[in-house]
Amino acid sequence: MLLVQFAVPARAAGPTATLSRTSGPAGMMVMVSGDGWPGDDTLINVIWDDGGGGPAASGRQDADGKISFAFAVPANESIGRHTVTITDLAHANYGFVDLSFTVTTGPATECPATFIGAHGLNEGSETSMGETVQSVWTEFNRAQDKELDIAPYPQTQVIRPSNVAEVPRFTQQLLTIEPAVNTAATAIADKIVYHALRCGSRARIVVAGYSLGAWAVDRALRLLKNTPDGKLALASVRGVLLLGDPAFPRHLCSTSSSSSCRKGVATLLGMGYRTTAEYLDNGVSTLRVRSVCLSYATSRDPVCGMLQNADLSSDANWATHGKYRESGATTQGGAFLAGLV
Repeated sequence: MLLVQFAVPARAAGPTATLSRTSGPAGMMVMVSGDGWPGDDTLINVIWDDGGGGPAASGRQDADGKISFAFAVPANESIGRHTVTITDLAHANYGFVDLSFTVTTGPATECPATFIGAHGLNEGSETSMGETVQSVWTEFNRAQDKELDIAPYPQTQVIRPSNVAEVPRFTQQLLTIEPAVNTAATAIADKIVYHALRCGSRARIVVAGYSLGAWAVDRALRLLKNTPDGKLALASVRGVLLLGDPAFPRHLCSTSSSSSCRKGVATLLGMGYRTTAEYLDNGVSTLRVRSVCLSYATSRDPVCGMLQNADLSSDANWATHGKYRESGATTQGGAFLAGLV
């Protein structure tokens, strides 16, 4: 007996789509993600309810049929459940996806520029940004229509070395506080998302961090790059200021050897960035990011610009780490951020 089998092509699955949030206030920004859309560079539309006012937003799929773009919940929409249809109008027979979104409240009535500050190690508190970031805020807040949001930071103590022999103990302490930095980064990322989604396209957020607070800000931005809401929120980050960042990349190299480069202490321990390009690849335009590492002829900030272990045991160098206000970096940084909102 001869048995012949024919392979029957599987029917292509229809397109899929999801919303990053399924409820929230009117005016909120929401990310649409999906797969299986015809990959011929046609527009994919978001239709709110019956679409009487036209598409709420449009975006294009990539070559693999994936979509990812944002739309704003209509600001004048009524509280309650609404239908959100994702469709490719050029392929009416191809399919569409109906989703739902529940409007919980009216739009945010006030959306001032938001300053999120993160203090350094051994300073500040749950209600204080510390003197350095406070100085940035003071300059930023010279204009009206601003609000302050302090990033919570676990109170972790580190004892700085008083001589070269104590440097290994100091660097070991940095390894043990990395989880605290990650906790702070998550809190900062959550704050950015909250303010961005609350105000939608009206959100204007700036973030400033000093010392380990700067390291936490850096990690927060990279966390945002990996989630739909985070990607949406990054578009609302108008400016970033980092002062004395332990993750500062290699710089001022005297030879091609990495050991001849100044670098942040986190970078020294493999927790920072080898190049400036890697350092600035945080999801925010390089024109909107400023990172400062103080260096003078006879001293330098050892947290972001150490060359050898002796740098970390120098009183003059540690004094430089505390001179961002005295140097004018905080005033200039606050003005830089204010000019971006």
